[in-house]
Amino acid sequence: MPAALRGEAIDPYNLRASSISALLHRLFIAEPDLNPHPLLHAPTLVAVLQPLLHALILAPAILLAAPLDWSPNGIRLEWSALVVALLTISTMPASYHFVFLLLPVTVLASVLLEQKRYGLLAFVIFLYLAIGYPNWRASHLEGWLALLAAPRLYCMLLLCGIVYFVLQKWPLRKPPLMGWVWPVTLSLLAALQMFGMLHHQRGVYAGYGARVANMPGVFLATNPAPSPDLTYFIALRSDGYHTAVLSKENSLTDRGRPDRLALSAASGRLWVEEAGSSSRVVGTANNQVEVVEPNAEAPVASPDGHWLAYLRSDHGRARVWLRSLRLPGDDSHPVTPAELNVLEMTYLSDGTLAFSALNQGRTSLFFADHTGVVLDSGIDDVRYPAVSPDGQYLAYSRLHRGTWNLWYRELGTGQETRITNADCNDLSPAWLPDSKTLLYASDCGRGLWLTALQRKRAVP
Repeated sequence: MPAALRGEAIDPYNLRASSISALLHRLFIAEPDLNPHPLLHAPTLVAVLQPLLHALILAPAILLAAPLDWSPNGIRLEWSALVVALLTISTMPASYHFVFLLLPVTVLASVLLEQKRYGLLAFVIFLYLAIGYPNWRASHLEGWLALLAAPRLYCMLLLCGIVYFVLQKWPLRKPPLMGWVWPVTLSLLAALQMFGMLHHQRGVYAGYGARVANMPGVFLATNPAPSPDLTYFIALRSDGYHTAVLSKENSLTDRGRPDRLALSAASGRLWVEEAGSSSRVVGTANNQVEVVEPNAEAPVASPDGHWLAYLRSDHGRARVWLRSLRLPGDDSHPVTPAELNVLEMTYLSDGTLAFSALNQGRTSLFFADHTGVVLDSGIDDVRYPAVSPDGQYLAYSRLHRGTWNLWYRELGTGQETRITNADCNDLSPAWLPDSKTLLYASDCGRGLWLTALQRKRAVP
């Protein structure tokens, strides 16, 4: 909900939304991939202007409502003004949302017909058709030109103004006895939203310098699997999910067909989850591909390449299954109980699996050996465990106040250290070979869960 109120539950810079939120983000917030050329980088302006503009647009719909007017036409006109105002200030309007305009425009048209304002009626019909026009094509504009890329927004503002004009002329528009209550309330709500957005922005844009590479055309990058020379990860492009490769020179290439959702790399081999009518895990080595497991998801290979763990779902709950990569034949077997819904996992240096799972409504960290003995670590609200190559540190994401930030635990002492601390999500950590630096996915400065890869020194 907080991300949706800020307009950041989807790509916040996409002007196809034609919203106040998208226009302000495009003008005043820089993002290396999604918005590299704003007018200027001034996030504080967005935090102030967005709540202020929303309050100013919504205020007349509330202040012009007359508690003493119980006439059907008056109530319909007040309702129409509120609906049009809410659509105008929507942070994530989709094209199909504007079907709601049909009834308010019909109410407004009936009033204008009754008042014989035919010129204004023609203009309202024009605005209605313009708002519903599906092929506005200016979402690529940058800088000041971005102001030309939101025609639907301007048409909505004009329609909103016309509704307010007609409503203001309607009888019984006298202010109520406590006319100061709503202006004060709206002012307090706008101030509260400004404070919330300013608080959210602290540290959110500081991680841009930690990005591993610019990735234009990549909406989401996650599940990094670093090796000494290459880093594999999953990249979402316009045609689906791909296995992508990042070299030491930060050059990016796609590998394989789309709809690859997870991967793991160890001992010169790559295991990938391929989606279809059901997911399967395939292994690749020396350009040879083999199907390792059907009906399997989220592969994780042991560092020595002897074992492959993966998830297999049954009635919506995932269990960890193990397969030996040294023995021929199918010797797969489950190692977690059916009551645990496993989410992510990693191998410790001794071959033990550390995994996060939903248990009684919370995500908790567990350990399991190859025989199926499961131990509860007592660590709650954590996901995405990752063990360092030297076996000394366990990194994970911990949920705190609605966001996931990175922590690591020294396995020898149990001491925890927080790595990131911003009001955004840092996920899927993976250790680089030095066992001190983390590569992870972060949605800071982007839409919710639309992550990019970042690198951070975690251990001094």
